[in-house]
Amino acid sequence: LVMLGGCGYVGYIGPPMAPTLDIPLNVTDLRAVEYGDKIQVTFTISDLTTEGLKLKSLRSVDLFAGLTSPPADSHYDVPASMPGPVTYDEIPVQAWLGKTIILGVHATGPKKKTSGWSNFVQMTVGTPLQTPAMLEAKNLKDGVGLTWRGTGSKFRVLRAAGEGPLERLADTEKQI
Repeated sequence: LVMLGGCGYVGYIGPPMAPTLDIPLNVTDLRAVEYGDKIQVTFTISDLTTEGLKLKSLRSVDLFAGLTSPPADSHYDVPASMPGPVTYDEIPVQAWLGKTIILGVHATGPKKKTSGWSNFVQMTVGTPLQTPAMLEAKNLKDGVGLTWRGTGSKFRVLRAAGEGPLERLADTEKQI
C-alpha cells in the first residue's frame, strides 16, 4: 500500500511576491519660515510607500540645511515616527544670518530604505525681529486690531488657523 501524506494546504494563492521595500514617498510640500530666532519647517509624510502600499511607521526623518543643493552643512533629526503632518522649529538662525540657505528633507522607512529628496526650499535668513510686549487684540467692525509695545522699528505679523502653519501677513513699522 502506498500512503499519501501532505501538509494539509492544497489551495492556490498566486505566484510568489517579492518582499516589499517600504520606501516612503518623497515629501512634496516642504515649507519654511523664520520665526523669531528659529527657522520653522512644516511638511507632510505620505502614508504610502513607493509601491503604493500603506506605510505604518518611520525609522527616521532627516532635515538638512546648507548653502548648496542638496544641502549638507547641517543635519537635524526630526522626531517623527509615523506618517502625517510634521512641524519642526529647532533650527537656530544664528549660524545662517544674512545667508541664503537651502532646506531639504527625506524619510527612512522601517526597513532602512530612504526616500528621495523633498522639494528644496530656499530662504534668506534675516536678523530676528524683537518680540513685542503687551500684545492686545481687539475685535473691530472690519477685522481685528492689534496693539503692542516694542522698541524695534519693524514688526512681522503672523497668523495661524487652529493648529495650522503660521502665515506671514505683513511686515510693518507701526501697530496695526
